[in-house]
Amino acid sequence: MNETLVIGKIGAPHGIKGEIKVFPLTDDPSRFDALKTFYIKNKEIYQEYSITKIKYQKSNLIVKLDGIDDRNSAEELKNKYVEIDRQDGIQLEEDEYYIVDLIGLKVYENDILLGELQDVIQSGGTDIYSIKTSAKDILIPAVSQYIQEIDMGNKKIIVQLPDGLKEL
Repeated sequence: MNETLVIGKIGAPHGIKGEIKVFPLTDDPSRFDALKTFYIKNKEIYQEYSITKIKYQKSNLIVKLDGIDDRNSAEELKNKYVEIDRQDGIQLEEDEYYIVDLIGLKVYENDILLGELQDVIQSGGTDIYSIKTSAKDILIPAVSQYIQEIDMGNKKIIVQLPDGLKEL
């Protein structure tokens, strides 16, 4: 498991005083309110930044970081990800998982390996699991009708697909 969790992606600078736009990659953007710091990875090295101000703007955040004081410094952070320590993540309910922990799990149907979970597409309603098979990618709605079990200990997902889905 990763030691950090990605909770946002940095967009363009906002203004000339070093503020950045952050697009939340979380179900609950208000989780940013409690943060004092977060990490940004640059060339495999994590740098911790202190947050001095957060304000909401439509579907994203405007964030001011200590030490990022001009547009050029903010521009260097564009397209990087905002990460936090795993222990600072929100408490998940039973049968809830961080996407980063699901990626890479093997997917089985009737004890036959279908492939590997490559991506979780968040569509605003039901998440969609993208399964990479030897032949193609299969998209599966992440609902109990199709997802029978997620076994984190054995790193596998058990599915029961409707007839014809694999052939699409």
